[in-house]
Amino acid sequence: MASEPSTPPGGGAGTSTQAQTASPGWVKLVAIVGLAWNLLGTLAFFWYTVLMEMFVTPEAMAALPEAERVQLQLQLDMVQAMPSWVTWVFAIAVFGGVLGCILMLMKRKLAVPVFALSLAGIVIQNIHSFGIARVHETFGASTFIQPALVFIIGVFLLWVAIKAKNAGWSR
Repeated sequence: MASEPSTPPGGGAGTSTQAQTASPGWVKLVAIVGLAWNLLGTLAFFWYTVLMEMFVTPEAMAALPEAERVQLQLQLDMVQAMPSWVTWVFAIAVFGGVLGCILMLMKRKLAVPVFALSLAGIVIQNIHSFGIARVHETFGASTFIQPALVFIIGVFLLWVAIKAKNAGWSR
C-alpha cells in the first residue's frame, strides 16, 4: 500500500500560497521605503560618477565662497582619485539595493542573495573609504554618519528579506 506524501508543517502547496500572500503589510512598507532610499543612492552614484564633473565647472567653482570652493575641490579630487573597482563596488551596492527592494515587493526569495551582495558592496566601499582613502582625515569624523546609516539600513533590508523567506512570505 502506497503511503501519502507527508505534508510539511504549515500545510501543503495551497496553504503556502496563502501564507505567501498573507505577508504583513509592514514588509511591503519596508520594501517601498527601502526602494526610495536606494533610489536616492542611485542619484548619489550618478552624481559622483557622471554629474559632478559635468556640473561643477570652473565658472561654478569661482562663484562659490572660498570655504565651499575648497570643500568641493577636495570632493572632486577624491572622486577623481577613486579606483575604478570602487565605482563598480558602489554600483553593486546601490543597484543591488534597488533590485533587492523590487524583488521583495514581488515577494521573491532572490531578494536575500541580492541584498547580501549589496551589503558586501557597502562593506567593501567603506573599507576603501575609511581604511584606504581615509576620507575621515580630510572631511572629519562626521563622514562616518552617512555610511553607518547606509550599513544599518542594508543589514535591516537583508534581515527583512530573510525573515520573509523563512516565514514563507516569498517564493
